[in-house]
Amino acid sequence: MKKRAFLSLSLCSTTLLLVSIQAEVATARLSASHAPLASVDGLRLQGEIIKSTLTREDPPDYTYVLDLKLAFVNTGTRPIILLAGTYGGKWFCSGYRLYRSKEGKGRGNFLFWNSAMPAVNPYPKKLKETLDVKSPPQGATIIILPGESYTFYGSAVAVVPTDIVTPDAVLWVDVTYQMWRPGLDNGSEEPRFGKKLRERWEKYGYLALDPVTSDPIMFELKKWASK
Repeated sequence: MKKRAFLSLSLCSTTLLLVSIQAEVATARLSASHAPLASVDGLRLQGEIIKSTLTREDPPDYTYVLDLKLAFVNTGTRPIILLAGTYGGKWFCSGYRLYRSKEGKGRGNFLFWNSAMPAVNPYPKKLKETLDVKSPPQGATIIILPGESYTFYGSAVAVVPTDIVTPDAVLWVDVTYQMWRPGLDNGSEEPRFGKKLRERWEKYGYLALDPVTSDPIMFELKKWASK
């Protein structure tokens, strides 16, 4: 039986284009077997669903908008420095997965996978000038002390294939956010400017440059998909 599942995540005003599952499902299954997404040592991203709204019925697929409460949590021993959003004050969501079991590692566990990279252009000259200072600038950076967290809100669109999963199924979602903006390095994949700032700001904390993937977020269909 052909699997049909779709999930699209967006953070506040950041919108990811919805992708046709009929065109992407094969790629999703292959991608799901790739290595885990990167994360920053000591920095965890946790979340929960706080609201769901049924927006479309196209049996057997049902589309829900999920409002998420998310938090960056510092589980390490030193402060962690974040850019205060990589695009327009928001963090760029670069990947998301929908799967059956948070413990499962096999390809068959994943219902959908998608990823997107942030645009390099336009070159954020003003932002680079703001960051190119001796200490983390207020307003452009956030410092999370050990044991503390920073809360923000996001949203998700989930298309649930009811011919594949049962009405009382418990599914899981995780999402990845970019901590650094590639345009700050003129398109280079290597965050040279970011590493320069990390060294310069070392006494204030550790500057997060790598993507961060959330802990699994529970999606109880009986609770959230029945409203």
